[in-house]
Amino acid sequence: MSKIVNAFRMLLLLKSRGRMQIKELAEELELSERVIRVYRDQLEMAGFHIQTARGRYGGYVLPKSNIFEYLSLSPKELEALVKASEYLKNHPTFLQFDDFESAVMKIQSISKQQIQSSSEWQPIILEEKANVDWNHEKDKYEQLNFAIAARRKVKIVYEALNSDRTERIIHPYKLIPYKKFWYCIAYCELRNDYRDFKLTRIQDYQIYEERFQRDESFRLEDYIGKTSIYADTYFVELHVKPPFSKILSEKIYSEDQEIEQQQDGSIIFRATMSGLPELTSFVLSMGSAVQVLGPNELRQSVEEEVEKMSKNFLN
Repeated sequence: MSKIVNAFRMLLLLKSRGRMQIKELAEELELSERVIRVYRDQLEMAGFHIQTARGRYGGYVLPKSNIFEYLSLSPKELEALVKASEYLKNHPTFLQFDDFESAVMKIQSISKQQIQSSSEWQPIILEEKANVDWNHEKDKYEQLNFAIAARRKVKIVYEALNSDRTERIIHPYKLIPYKKFWYCIAYCELRNDYRDFKLTRIQDYQIYEERFQRDESFRLEDYIGKTSIYADTYFVELHVKPPFSKILSEKIYSEDQEIEQQQDGSIIFRATMSGLPELTSFVLSMGSAVQVLGPNELRQSVEEEVEKMSKNFLN
């Protein structure tokens, strides 16, 4: 977690709990007492006056004045917050929208500038949405977030794509959003390995009192791929004809993406991408306008799907 985030969390803790000892802050933020003292000095330099109470029950105390008074939000900054709230309202995967909207309203209430909502952020075209009960998903999300923070084991009943259900004990590490859904990256005791679990497919769950020992060598970037939640990674090379050559040129699919324009309007598309099933669907979505130059695994996967599709249509 960044220094800025930790410093802000320290302010919020002092604001909500009043007086806190250095030891308590260090334990809560999982930092050393020396670092807590450094943060206090740096916050003082930034204009946040933190008092030091002496004695047996001493510690740091934040004056009762509102934290946000120090922030001096400009009209443009406040307008950005309000418009962000309107934007996020139409993106249900942001499960903390109610809390965010409440925070924006509180900030507005202490601000001299009042920004009115506008209709310009209302959606005109209906976008694809996840067919889920987000209130139920929010409860699941918050419980798993607690399990991650408290390092508690969780028993889940998980439904796979083939509708088979298995009971597993997982050690949850991280929640990540991906394509309008939330996934939990966790160590699975059943598979004795790390797995990703789509929250909508967790049919039941129970948080245990038993804690797990987190593997400190685990790195999320080693588990998930560059462009998807899948870890298998490929260097993709495609020859794409119009109109899809234009569509692909308007987007960035990977950090190392390269597009080589051809005289006939087609392009050679090169990028490091992840997830063979998703890559196969990606190629098939362009129909006869695309040719797979590499890798062989992707070309073979596409050929197999085309063969299956042709049989379906011929029959």
